[in-house]
Amino acid sequence: MQTWSVDALLQLNHESRQSDLQSYLATFDFSNLDVVQALRTFLLRFPLQGETQCQDRVLAAFAKQYQHNNSARYADETFVHRLVYAIILLNTDLTSEHVSDKMSRSAFIENTIPVLIAADSDLDNRKLVSDNLGRIYDAIRKNPLQAYSIGPTLNEKLESEQGNPLNNTDGYSEVCRSPNFLNDEY
Repeated sequence: MQTWSVDALLQLNHESRQSDLQSYLATFDFSNLDVVQALRTFLLRFPLQGETQCQDRVLAAFAKQYQHNNSARYADETFVHRLVYAIILLNTDLTSEHVSDKMSRSAFIENTIPVLIAADSDLDNRKLVSDNLGRIYDAIRKNPLQAYSIGPTLNEKLESEQGNPLNNTDGYSEVCRSPNFLNDEY
């Protein structure tokens, strides 16, 4: 398998990079972990950086792996993806110094249930879903998600350099070749 840096995986939307990302995620076993525990485990080992689309691709790959490991609990990866995205948004809302009106528990539940129902039309036990979302809210509020950091994002690197190193003729630069995260030991 060809290896790529984290920035290359996040910034470039090539099928081979998505395959590498999925291969990396396959090294995780999220069995018997609730979605918040699994997300914590993943985010401590993989930086969620880059533009929203890049983050969404990573979260979609995470959701696919998590659903695969927990297929008895979650029949649909789209449902998991939407749940994970809601958790990331909640974490951002609760921890950002730029958000003055923090989301309440009831608002999180009220805003998230319709999104989850849209992903799973068989989701008919609102009380159970509401209780689970409440537990997720409490867990994130008490102990926010922590993220692995590799330093400046590719965008920050690009802003600090003249020109765009991604415009090289081969489409990659040294900025995108290192560090080689797939060879790191965790």
